[in-house]
Amino acid sequence: MRFALTDEQQMLRESVRGALTRELPLARVRECLERRDGGAAMRALAAAQGWTGIGIDEDAGGQGGGVVEQAVLAEELGYAAAPTSAIIAGALAARALAAGGDRAQRLLQELADGTRAVIVALDADADADAGAVTVAAGRAHGSLAHVLAAPEADVAIVFDGAGGAHTVDVGASGCAVRARELVDPGRSIGELDLEGAPAEALGGAGGAGDLAALGAVLVSAEAVGAAARLLEMTVEYVTQRRQFGVVIGSFQAIKHAAADMLVEIETARSAVYYAAWALGSGDAAAALAVSMAKAYAVPAAASVADKALALHGAVGFTWEHDLHLFLKRTHTARALFGSAGAHRERVAALLDLTGAAERPAVGVS
Repeated sequence: MRFALTDEQQMLRESVRGALTRELPLARVRECLERRDGGAAMRALAAAQGWTGIGIDEDAGGQGGGVVEQAVLAEELGYAAAPTSAIIAGALAARALAAGGDRAQRLLQELADGTRAVIVALDADADADAGAVTVAAGRAHGSLAHVLAAPEADVAIVFDGAGGAHTVDVGASGCAVRARELVDPGRSIGELDLEGAPAEALGGAGGAGDLAALGAVLVSAEAVGAAARLLEMTVEYVTQRRQFGVVIGSFQAIKHAAADMLVEIETARSAVYYAAWALGSGDAAAALAVSMAKAYAVPAAASVADKALALHGAVGFTWEHDLHLFLKRTHTARALFGSAGAHRERVAALLDLTGAAERPAVGVS
């Protein structure tokens, strides 16, 4: 059996990378970050390119595809240090809306064509004390501290204590969003406070646990993309920087470090795409694959970032160098949708490595 991207998926990768290279080079990314309008720029580009419709059925106005295609897109967004979180958040919203009623289908159409930015109101810092939302008499109450892309959203999908899904217009009375200041200015997270905001029920929307799993996969894919860009930058740098009259890339220690970075990236990418396939296909091992991917891929990407910083030396510590854009992207992915430690614990539980289950006695005959 051959596990690889199909020709169509590879074409998607090339198309996304080409558009981001033309329309959002790193110089423009910096301008967007300084003006704090990266979300608007990316939203316009994503809508024009049809990326907001990836993972949404063509019958619903989307581009088709599934979780693997969404992971391809997320990896390329990480590779470009795209200054937004709304596209990944929109992928979660698309999964939540896919099985919903008329209201959900209208929102799905608007999400697909880029008319409205729809997000899922989950606390992305899954290891923190999660907030709670209650909905009664068509009004939502509660607070969520770390909602991905909340500052960029037009509509938020919230889940009540019974798992029911409801939509809230972010600009409505009783709904307040406070953007969080992050070390990565291109990562968008906000606190969502609901104090009697009007909420409309969505029938048949996807469950919060399933959406958190998708978030873990896409954030991991984004981190892999950032790590891949860091390796390219590092290889370019060490083949030009000279010390003692020779390029530093000729030193054995530098070669070994770069090789280690490549191994970490390729291993992480394999874990992420297997998890994307398993989740998209409904495979029985999807939960295990997702936790294994998140537990390995994001720490591996952060490790690559740290090695890249070390190999660049002093220049890598400066704001003027682009390295920090990708380093921050990998490190801020650590806590999103579950830390590595939390996912390792989940892997141990799923494989019954904790000793919680009764085990047969082992004797010697």
